[in-house]
Amino acid sequence: QAKSWFKFSPKIDAALSALPKEELLGHRRVGDYPALGYPVVPVQAYLDCCDAFGLDKTKLEFVTEENPASVPGLDPGLLPLVDFYRLMHAKTVLRGNSSFSYWAVVLGDSERVFSPVVKGVSNPRDICFVEGNWPACSDIDFVTDIHLEP
Repeated sequence: QAKSWFKFSPKIDAALSALPKEELLGHRRVGDYPALGYPVVPVQAYLDCCDAFGLDKTKLEFVTEENPASVPGLDPGLLPLVDFYRLMHAKTVLRGNSSFSYWAVVLGDSERVFSPVVKGVSNPRDICFVEGNWPACSDIDFVTDIHLEP
């Protein structure tokens, strides 16, 4: 039902639909996370996930706020939508511990999704992934898990 509520406008959808459907995308949220106390999932955890689940890590590309993708003619203020769209339609997504990639997966059509387990992990080197759109983005007292209910 959420997919029917949240759609891109026809103009934006036309601009973004020209993007290729990518094989394997990993979303890394870094930016302000360290200063706010959120765990930053290390690149090695994504590579370990590929090994654990038989994914070709040579095809892994990262989506990050530090290096956003762009589409010619799209308003610069809408650039985050490009990466959101890429995550929505990638064949396989290694989610970040972020609501950005959580919602991209909820609203998208990816075949497989893997999420980092950050609850109860004190050292980011110990973060591993599980298959599915696991809802926890942090292990901070004031942040709750994300849940969808019918």
